Amino acid sequence: PGEQTEALKIAFAILKTMEMDENVSPTTATFRNMISTVGLLPPSKERNQLATSVFEKAKNAGLADLFVVKTLRTTVDTGAFVTVV
Repeated sequence: PGEQTEALKIAFAILKTMEMDENVSPTTATFRNMISTVGLLPPSKERNQLATSVFEKAKNAGLADLFVVKTLRTTVDTGAFVTVV
C-alpha cells in the first residue's frame, strides 16, 4: 500500500505540473495511465472517486477517447462507471 500511495502521489504531481505548463499538455495516454495508476489501489469508494475525477478531467479536456473509457471501466465498479459515462 505504501508504494501504491507513493505512485499515486507522483502521478498526480506530474499531471498537475503538465496542466500548469504552457508547453506541455496531457494526452489520452496521460489520462489512461493516470486511471491505471489509480487502479493500483484496492477496490473502494476512494478508488472510484479518484478514477472518475481523472476521467472528468479527460472529458473536460476533450481527451476521453474509447481507450480512456475502457480503462475507467476496468478500474471502477459498475455503479461508478454508469454515473460518469
